[in-house]
Amino acid sequence: FILGVYWAGADIASAFQPLIPVWTAVFAYLTCIEKLPSASLLHTWTKFGAILLAAGGAIEATLTSNSLFHGEHKAATQYLMGCASLFGNTICMAAYILLQKRFIFNKPSCRWRDYPVSVTAYSYFFGAVFMGLASLYVFPAGKSDEFSIPSQAVVALVYAIFITSALCYLLITWTNIYLSATIVTAFWPVQVLITLVSSFLINQEKLAPPQYAGAVMIAFGLLLLLFSKHMVSGHRAILFLFD
Repeated sequence: FILGVYWAGADIASAFQPLIPVWTAVFAYLTCIEKLPSASLLHTWTKFGAILLAAGGAIEATLTSNSLFHGEHKAATQYLMGCASLFGNTICMAAYILLQKRFIFNKPSCRWRDYPVSVTAYSYFFGAVFMGLASLYVFPAGKSDEFSIPSQAVVALVYAIFITSALCYLLITWTNIYLSATIVTAFWPVQVLITLVSSFLINQEKLAPPQYAGAVMIAFGLLLLLFSKHMVSGHRAILFLFD
């Protein structure tokens, strides 16, 4: 993900993130981690449509951002490498959520099931180790200034460590215990919606009409997703009554 942001830019990286719920839904049903309901049931199509609508809205809102067209132009090869890295990142993130669900949270006998903090901590420990080893390869030996942290970046770095990394992934792991993997990742596009609202309210940025449309698509997609969940619960209740 970091390489993707560096090579392709932050806006393109944001545009790729809504693909995570799409890959999660596809892989969950292909690997039978989640059972695919009968195609004749309306909630099946509602759920898929909701995920695609929210993801599409997030991508549209990001790609129509003004900053996307005023940013630094990347070389074609570097840009393609960045897109490839981001594509791989979205697939790996979907796999991370699904592997947790398959081998930990779907097994009542697994002792890790009751310790989402430990699951997150161990995952990030190994991730930090490999990223540290990779940094030794990327940065030339003897250039210690590459690891120096500017004073103006301390607040952003602390926020990235404790909020966007530790807290966010802990919450993702915790919700993965109680909800299906597709529902957990379906809320990924909300990041784009919150960014748009924050930019409008805090930074007084004017939003383009396609961005308003993208925000509506995200919100409507999430409403459809919740409605499909309600439809499943109602269908099960009817089957129970007539069993």
